[in-house]
Amino acid sequence: MDGLDLGEVGFVGVDPAATGRPAYHPAVLLKLYIYGYLNRIQSSRRLEREAQRNVELMWLLNRLAPDHKTIAEFRRREGAALRAVAAAFVRFCRGQGLIGGEWLAIDGSKFEALEAQGIVAHIPANRAVNNQGEGTFFDRTSFAYDAASDTLRCPAGQTLQRKQLQRGKHRVLYAAEIGDCGSCVLKARCTASPRRFVARNLHEAALHECTRARRLS
Repeated sequence: MDGLDLGEVGFVGVDPAATGRPAYHPAVLLKLYIYGYLNRIQSSRRLEREAQRNVELMWLLNRLAPDHKTIAEFRRREGAALRAVAAAFVRFCRGQGLIGGEWLAIDGSKFEALEAQGIVAHIPANRAVNNQGEGTFFDRTSFAYDAASDTLRCPAGQTLQRKQLQRGKHRVLYAAEIGDCGSCVLKARCTASPRRFVARNLHEAALHECTRARRLS
C-alpha cells in the first residue's frame, strides 16, 4: 500500500493544509479500513476501540487512534477512492501473476444464474462458522433443513420455524421455541440467549451445489 499514490486514486487530505490542526492522513485511515475488512470488523466504534488496545493496530497505525466519527466520515466520504484502491490491488495482483481472472466472486443471489449457464462458482469454506460464544456454539451445519416444511432441525431434534425474511441480506431467519431451548440439555453448546436463531441464505441450495462441485473438482 505504501507504493500507492493516494492522491491519484482520489483520496482527500493527502497534502495537509497549511493552517489549522493537521487531520489524520488518509493512509492511516485506509490501513485501519483494510484491517477491519480483513478481520470482519465493520463497526466504527469497535475499530476505534481496537486502535486503542490492539497491539497489531498500534504498530500498524504508529499508535494513532482515530475516533469513530472520523472513521465513519472517512468511509462515507472516500467511497470512490476505496473502490479505486480495490481496482488497483486487482491490477497489481494480475501484474504479479497472482490471479488469472478465471474465478468470479459474487453474492449469493447470482449463483443460480451462473448455474443455469454452466458456470461453476467457488465460495469460501467457512460460510457456516458461528462467531458467537467464542466459536464454541453449534454452527449452521449442525441444523438440518427440511425443504418440505421450510424448517430447521437442531442437534437436539427440536424444530426451528421460519420467522423473518431479510431480503436485503439475502437470508431467512429461523427461531426455536423458548420453551424448547430452556429445557434443552444441549443449550450450553448452542446459545446464551433464551432461544436459538439461525440464518439461512435464500440461495442456500445453489450455494450447497457449488460447494459440492468444488469438492469434486
